[in-house]
Amino acid sequence: RRDDGALTVLVVNKSLDTSADLRLRLEGVRAASATVYRLDAGELAPPAKVAVRGSRLVDRLPVQSVALYVIPANGR
Repeated sequence: RRDDGALTVLVVNKSLDTSADLRLRLEGVRAASATVYRLDAGELAPPAKVAVRGSRLVDRLPVQSVALYVIPANGR
């Protein structure tokens, strides 16, 4: 957790030829969305929003990518 209460999760897909489904269960988190910062094919993608439904964050990780999810503190 960061000083502002946000939860950060770093995820790496090392596969050379297969994208990966990401399913995170976020116990005790009430955020509606997370911001994802993604490095894909050596390029930094613009920040994007990913929905958090209930306590689950679902996303797809491109081949050989790194993603940093920032989930704001409850209710923010």
